[in-house]
Amino acid sequence: MIETFKILDERFGHLFSPTAHLHRLYTGCRWTEVPAYFPAARCLVWSDIPDNRMLRAFLRKRGLLIARTRLVELLAILDETLER
Repeated sequence: MIETFKILDERFGHLFSPTAHLHRLYTGCRWTEVPAYFPAARCLVWSDIPDNRMLRAFLRKRGLLIARTRLVELLAILDETLER
């Protein structure tokens, strides 16, 4: 767990909860963007732009499972999951 936060613009200070916790899910990406949570699949998805890949973090009883997937494969998996 990361213990400190740095607020770069005080105008957003009221949006910050002093009791919030930040957990690092994954390291090894140079630049990531667009995290999205898919409740039906119980996973968080984000992109690693320089390495041209999508990553998924699945919520499991024993922690997190990180799965690297190409975008086309990921969309097929999410589509199949949402149909259930």
